[in-house]
Amino acid sequence: MKLHNEDGDWNHTAMPNSIWQQLLGRDVNGFVLMFMKGDPMGERIKDGTPLLIDTNVTQITGDNGIYALLMGETVIVRRVHRRLQGDYLISCDNPVIAPETISRLGSHQDTSAKAGEVLVLGRVTIAMQKL
Repeated sequence: MKLHNEDGDWNHTAMPNSIWQQLLGRDVNGFVLMFMKGDPMGERIKDGTPLLIDTNVTQITGDNGIYALLMGETVIVRRVHRRLQGDYLISCDNPVIAPETISRLGSHQDTSAKAGEVLVLGRVTIAMQKL
């Protein structure tokens, strides 16, 4: 369905919550939309791709998932893998960018997070791009 905005344009669309619930397995509370910037995720997630981020998921499991991270004032999208030693491997799908290992990841929900710490904003749930 299309939404009419204040200046008279029909430039917004909306999907019923039932479709989002079917896609996500739950309601849309805690999801935010952002756009991929740059090419760190190679061909998997291209520059400008809209991403749906689940901000409720800030704990990293061993699944090698893709997350939005906050480094200082910069938001980055990276693959994160929790290693057996307890640290985290942060990598890109673009082979030109070398992976990094960090010892701690905070959560944007954690009020005790320290300044300069890398924070998990949420897990990338959907990347919307043409097939």
